Amino acid sequence: MVDCKKESDLDAITIIAGSGPALVAYFVSLLSKSGQVFGLEKERGEKVALQIFIGTLTYYKQQNSPTAVTEAVATKGE
Repeated sequence: MVDCKKESDLDAITIIAGSGPALVAYFVSLLSKSGQVFGLEKERGEKVALQIFIGTLTYYKQQNSPTAVTEAVATKGE
């Protein structure tokens, strides 16, 4: 739950909340299609993509920081 403490925040919250689900679904779809490019069946690619998203959100809730999640899973460059 997110409280809207100032009326001026309402537009920003509405924009994020209103378009957020479509953006998430689109991103899951892109991940799924990537799986298909590498040979996964459509249904299996969708399942993997959705599970990645669910797992990431679960981990994010524990870390409470997008940077912490990225640092935990990204390969360090040289």
